[in-house]
Amino acid sequence: MADRPPKRTLTTLAVALLLLDGVLLLLAAWYLKNWGMALLGTLLVVMAGVVMLYYRRYARAMAEVQQAKDALRVELNELKRLVKERDEQR
Repeated sequence: MADRPPKRTLTTLAVALLLLDGVLLLLAAWYLKNWGMALLGTLLVVMAGVVMLYYRRYARAMAEVQQAKDALRVELNELKRLVKERDEQR
């Protein structure tokens, strides 16, 4: 199984939709002079930023996991080589 970096498609779609909804609510709030809609629009824009921050955190964690897997793979290959050498000496 090939190790691939995390996909950004779903995250990008979520951020785009949250931003679109937030901006449209802010525009409607400005036009209608409605503070409740303005608050909700601002909340959606902030949530889009939070989604982006959590995706970056997730991507960093996945990169660390991949590095740990690579280190374990190297160690396993070294152990296999040592066992093979020991068996050949017998």
